[in-house]
Amino acid sequence: YDRLEFLDAVDELAKRVGVADLAELKKVLSENIRKEKTEHEEERVEIAGIKQVVDTAQFSPVPPAMIEDTVTDIVRDFEHTLAHRQMKMDDYLASINKTLEQVRRDFEPKAVERIKSSIALGQLAEDEGLGVTSQEIDAEIAALKQAHAGHNHDGHTHSPAEYDAPEYRRHVATSLINRKIIDFIKQQIIE
Repeated sequence: YDRLEFLDAVDELAKRVGVADLAELKKVLSENIRKEKTEHEEERVEIAGIKQVVDTAQFSPVPPAMIEDTVTDIVRDFEHTLAHRQMKMDDYLASINKTLEQVRRDFEPKAVERIKSSIALGQLAEDEGLGVTSQEIDAEIAALKQAHAGHNHDGHTHSPAEYDAPEYRRHVATSLINRKIIDFIKQQIIE
């Protein structure tokens, strides 16, 4: 390759990814990198803020039954993650030479952290009046219906009935409250 052939090849690549030439490709890439950095920075601020709220909260001992239930949720989430990687839990356990019970015990600190975060953030939401209205839930569900119209999500299309199910409304309400809590925490940190 001489330099001109190389630049022609790069311009051809740029056209294939939907930009005019090397200069525009550089611009698109740097914009994507900047956006990713910003998103990572925001995520770091959010995590730091939540940790601060949890660290300053006062907790009674967490009931063992609550820990067990949360560990079960974490294990279920982990099984989904493994399934996405075409791996079964039994194969994973064999690869790390541990029993399911040992892995459950390993997840206990994470479960306690998750419970404490949930309690602290729930209390913060209550103290600051960070609730959601039926109208906000309706608007969010309408936006989600619009966004997913005609799209498959995890291999299946949502039916209108699924969006109207009480469980889905609760899930949307929780997401909205969490978003408000995160925004509130970020405002406190930024100010």
